[in-house]
Amino acid sequence: MRIPRRRALLGVSSALLFLTTDAAAERAPPQIFVQASGDASCPDGAELVLRVERRLLPASVVDPNERFDVAIERGAEVTSARLVVTRADGSKAARVVQGASCDDVFESVAFITAMTIDPATASQPPPAPPLSLAAVRCSIVCGMIRNPSSGQSSP
Repeated sequence: MRIPRRRALLGVSSALLFLTTDAAAERAPPQIFVQASGDASCPDGAELVLRVERRLLPASVVDPNERFDVAIERGAEVTSARLVVTRADGSKAARVVQGASCDDVFESVAFITAMTIDPATASQPPPAPPLSLAAVRCSIVCGMIRNPSSGQSSP
């Protein structure tokens, strides 16, 4: 039985969407606030939240009363971030991270934030960057493109 290409593509897309809506999607996102000074080419707070979420375990619980304030300062050679964690009881902890790029600093801050939320995340390997929907579509569609010289599908 042969499945039409559009139906197969729709089925795979639906399956990918289903896989991304697990128990972690129901958890409240951490409260992260980012302020940047200097060069504004650093990612924003939404990107940092995504990086933290990728590091958290499905069973990780985010305390809605915890707040993470990040101040990014990008200099000529060094980017630094000051992370201040305000816990539910009002106590605060601060950490300063430095790196060669905003991306390096954001990864470090995401790791520290995820460990603060759930220390069990420290034992996990770093997450792979998520595949974009365009990359998934291309891998599916590109595999279905026929090679005009042979009349067969490309691998």
